[in-house]
Amino acid sequence: MFFMTQVSSAANIPLLLPPPAPAACPKNALKLSVVCANVLGIPVRQVGGMVAPQGKPCCKFIEGLVDIEVAVCFCTAIKANAFGAKLSLPVSLVMLINHCQKQLPPGFRCET
Repeated sequence: MFFMTQVSSAANIPLLLPPPAPAACPKNALKLSVVCANVLGIPVRQVGGMVAPQGKPCCKFIEGLVDIEVAVCFCTAIKANAFGAKLSLPVSLVMLINHCQKQLPPGFRCET
């Protein structure tokens, strides 16, 4: 009987979890911009003077990332002007997300 009382009272204690850490891009934004420049119609020569590596297309580079990480990575690269061209933030972000068949997380905002 005592055990049952302890278990039932413990069930009423709210579980306190730390807030989730802000999402960060686990990829290098400059490399991302090099392998994804063609998706936005930007010649690779404009992107930091680097040449896109063979066999590493945009979607392969972000493979294994969840949607929020992909959105943050693309947002970071666009905001940092890593593509070396003036881009429309919302349009470019949606183009990149759609190209790689990812989903823009509900409520995600890429602020300038």
